[in-house]
Amino acid sequence: MTLTTYVVGQPFPEEKYCPKNQDACRLMINDGLFDIVFSLNRLSQREIQIMRSGNLKYGVFVREEVPFFMVKLTLDEGEVMVYEFSLNAHAIKPEYRDEWLVDDANAISFFIIESSTGILQGMRMIGIDYEVAREMKRMAARQLIEYKDYKEVDAKINEIQNQYDPEDMLRLTKLTPHVMIN
Repeated sequence: MTLTTYVVGQPFPEEKYCPKNQDACRLMINDGLFDIVFSLNRLSQREIQIMRSGNLKYGVFVREEVPFFMVKLTLDEGEVMVYEFSLNAHAIKPEYRDEWLVDDANAISFFIIESSTGILQGMRMIGIDYEVAREMKRMAARQLIEYKDYKEVDAKINEIQNQYDPEDMLRLTKLTPHVMIN
């Protein structure tokens, strides 16, 4: 995979992850695990700050070998922002799959993009619990056996998303708090 430089205040270089003027929150597979792209329209400075440093919990929701990485951000006033990110293992290039499945990486970068401009507004890197990372990869390996291609997994993802909204998924997920290290 190639090395990409990300600069706050500059256009996000991975344009396919941030369609113009549309809200899109997606996983972006990297060498070891994945990153998360929040491409949102009309972001306030408060929302950017919460995504960069707010109280965060995460976990894995799984149905039929499809893992969803769940993110819960809680604002000071108790307001909650919930996001779910599905993993389609067939999106991983075949030549990288074996190495990706055994890599023990647990770092995830959050990229916060204003979708109307494509400009990167902020970033955050977290280390997730190794067991959570392993669960995502275990499900990815099982998914590669269970489903023949990307389209089949994508159809299953849509089916699951029609059965469960993000709040339902969150209620059924064991959440792990992210601890900030000063």
